[in-house]
Amino acid sequence: MRIRSQKIFKSGKIAGAASDVFETEPSLKREHPLLNCPNMIVLPIWVKHPRT
Repeated sequence: MRIRSQKIFKSGKIAGAASDVFETEPSLKREHPLLNCPNMIVLPIWVKHPRT
């Protein structure tokens, strides 16, 4: 599912979401509206950076 703005959360259609995959990698810019959405959990990609 693509979530491009926090409007879908405010509308009540989705109560919350979590993601570790984004269109722009390695991560979203700090200004991205989803990072300020209280019911969105943003996780880093750990699989790409294994411990050695």
